[in-house]
Amino acid sequence: RVAEASAAESGQFSLNCVWSPRLKAVSGRSDAYCAHSLLPWAARGELNASVMDFTPNYICDADAMARIHDSAAGRPEAVKFIVVVRDPVARAFSEWSMFALGWNWDPVKNFSAAMAYKLQALQRCNRSLYLNVSRLRQLPTTELAAYLRKCFDYGRATMYATSSMYSACLLHALRYFKREQFLVLRYEDLMAMDATATLRLLSRFTGLHLDDSTAAKARG
Repeated sequence: RVAEASAAESGQFSLNCVWSPRLKAVSGRSDAYCAHSLLPWAARGELNASVMDFTPNYICDADAMARIHDSAAGRPEAVKFIVVVRDPVARAFSEWSMFALGWNWDPVKNFSAAMAYKLQALQRCNRSLYLNVSRLRQLPTTELAAYLRKCFDYGRATMYATSSMYSACLLHALRYFKREQFLVLRYEDLMAMDATATLRLLSRFTGLHLDDSTAAKARG
C-alpha cells in the first residue's frame, strides 16, 4: 500500500535499528525497520501482522496492563502473554547481583540485607495488604492497581522482592485478560526442554506459523 520510500520517510519507522549481521544473512533481507506505529499505513483488518514485545516489567506495571488492553484495536482477546517465572529467590538474587555487583546501581552489597530492606519498605507501604493474599483478591481493580503503582513501583529495576511476587502481578493482569491468554512457563523447565519442542509449544499458543524447516534449525 505504501511505497518503501514513503514508509521509510514517514516518521512511523526508524532506520536506526541495530540488526545482527547473522539475522540479515539468514533472512536475506536488509529492508527491515523498527515500527513505531503501523498507523495510518494500515486500516483495521487490512494488515496481517503480529506485533511482539518483551520486557520483565509489564506484568507488575498496572498502567501497562491497562494500556495494552485499551490499545488492542477492540480485540483484547487476541492478545497473548508468555510469562516466564523463575524460583522467586533465584530471580531476586539474579536481579540484585546485576544491579548491585555488576552495574553498581545499588549500594547495598549484601543480598540478604537488600532483600530485608525491600520487604520492610513493602510492609511500610501498606501494612494491611502486606502478605495478605485473600485481601488482595477482594480488592476492586482500581484499588489493586493503585496498590501496585505505589508499592510495586511499576516493576522497575531493583524491585527485587515485589517483582518476584508473581501472583500479585498476575492477579491484576487477570482483571483485564482471560486466563487462557497467558502461557506461564517455569524458567527451570525451559532450560531443560528441547528447543524444537519449545518452539512448537510457543507456536501453538500464539497461533504463529512454524514450518518444519524452521523448527529443525532450533538449537539449545
